[in-house]
Amino acid sequence: MANETKKRKIKWIVSDVDGTLADTPKDHSLHPRVCEAVQKAMANGVIFSIASGRPYAAVRPYVELLGANGPTICSNGSEIVAENGVIQSVRLPKSFVRQCVDYALAHPKRAEQKSCQDTTQSAV
Repeated sequence: MANETKKRKIKWIVSDVDGTLADTPKDHSLHPRVCEAVQKAMANGVIFSIASGRPYAAVRPYVELLGANGPTICSNGSEIVAENGVIQSVRLPKSFVRQCVDYALAHPKRAEQKSCQDTTQSAV
């Protein structure tokens, strides 16, 4: 029996925005070839989602422009948004954030980072 290669069907494409879908973060336009490729994939039954470190408000123009048919993963994964609203949102409690800020303000030296020049040694 001959060795057969099974063709796998792509079911879901998840893409970042900056440097992937868009070349510049301030420009909400996308190259026509990107739009065409995404539209063709969705027309062939592929789910298309955007995943970004950006908050949803900053990703939404791309979701709308492309007509993305999958959930949007945003805010570094802490929020997942679909057509019908927020599916999941994980936020740090304000009291914890306040404790972190208070600690950083009370211990400024511990919050500083050493520069690479200060810590690197010559290997030669």
